[in-house]
Amino acid sequence: MKKFFQLQFTRILTGQAPFTRVMLIIVFIGCFGLGGLYKANHEVGIKIYSQLVFNLPSISAPWSIFPGILTSWMLHVGLSHLLINMLGLALILPSLEQAISGKDLLFRMLVWNTTGCVVVAAQYAISHPGESESVVGASCIVYGAAGWLGVHSANKKIWGIPGWAWSILFLSQCLLDFGHVKGQHIGTGTLGHVTAWTVATVWELISTRGAKQPEAQLPPPDKK
Repeated sequence: MKKFFQLQFTRILTGQAPFTRVMLIIVFIGCFGLGGLYKANHEVGIKIYSQLVFNLPSISAPWSIFPGILTSWMLHVGLSHLLINMLGLALILPSLEQAISGKDLLFRMLVWNTTGCVVVAAQYAISHPGESESVVGASCIVYGAAGWLGVHSANKKIWGIPGWAWSILFLSQCLLDFGHVKGQHIGTGTLGHVTAWTVATVWELISTRGAKQPEAQLPPPDKK
């Protein structure tokens, strides 16, 4: 596990994973820059922040999901929320970036986030008719990335546990939040996380079927 941490952070710090580094910078600025201006009641900060958040829509205003359905991953609420998602991105995205281009990764990231958002919005609209709520965070991207890694590094072992098992273990922890939708970040509801993870997993299983794709580069297993 130590080697895995070292490899991923080395890739980020040395420029081997530039897309991941840019993403981490964006979410950091989004939280402390825009988030700080929003909390300080700064007019510009409030305007920009309000545009970027994902608004769980009421039935009477379904269009309110835009543009936040594409941009809300940039924003986080509080230090703990930010650090948890930044850690997830830092540990998984560098491996994806070694296997696919930054452009492809961006496209997948937006698909994972959007599908998770749609499911959470639908669940919220049904369970809280007439109400509205704004949520932010990159959780669906983290779960989608975990699903992808579980396919492309299915047999690579970390601490003696294969990649596919780590992916499932990662997903299973969201069951602790089962049924919860009103929260700090997108995908707090189990359905949002499961959707992003499932979309990523099925997508990669289909795309790799009959064609050998490059595996995400992980360190060799630790010696016991």
